[in-house]
This record gives sequence, structure tokens and C-alpha cells, in this order.
Amino acid sequence: MARTTSNTVTRGELLDVAADVAWRFNAYGSYGTNRATAIRAIRRKCTGFSPRQLENAFEKSLALYDFAQQLVREHAAKLWAATKSGDKNWSRLLDNVLRSRFPAYRISTLRNMVAMTFYYWHMR
Repeated sequence: MARTTSNTVTRGELLDVAADVAWRFNAYGSYGTNRATAIRAIRRKCTGFSPRQLENAFEKSLALYDFAQQLVREHAAKLWAATKSGDKNWSRLLDNVLRSRFPAYRISTLRNMVAMTFYYWHMR
């Protein structure tokens, strides 16, 4: 996670961390599947945010995880075709849908969620 020169965490960085924690929470059952423990993990990496902001970031990231799963399931054939054809930008197929639903997230975070979901549930 990149930090700004003043060592403060931006909202985009908070959402990056929250998305990673949500992924681990759901895909691997990390943090003992305890939401409070997951939110503490976010707080350790992202100081300066209120408990409510941390909780909101985590809840939004759980929604992102669920939606990415749904999208990948619905578009798995298209994603496979793009992957097999050597299209290095296959995860961009879902950018517009994700961006319209989760505008606060960086595009790189959205693409990463699609890539991890596609790999974890369809490629391995």
C-alpha cells in the first residue's frame, strides 16, 4: 500500500485495505470470520479514521466482494475467452459495471477483485 509523504492514509488506500481484508475474510475465512477482528486489521493499517468509517469501508468491501463474485459467475465464459485469446486486459471487461456500482474504489482495486475472484473460483 502506497503512503503519502505526510504518512497519512487516503480514503482510496483505506478502501484498498478494506477490499483486501474483505477478500481474505470471505475467501479464506481469515480473522476467525469475526467482523470486529477484520475491522481491527483495517484499523492497524489505516490510522486516522473513525470506527464508523472503518466499519463502513469493510461493509462496502464485503458488498464489492459479493458483487464481483456475481459478475464473474455471470461473465465467466467471456472472461475465459478473453484469457484464452491472450487478452491481457480481460479484467477490464467488467470495469464499467463495477465503476458505476462502486465509484469510490480505485479502478485497480476493482480489477484486482475481479482477477482474484476469477482465479480463485474458475482458474485454479
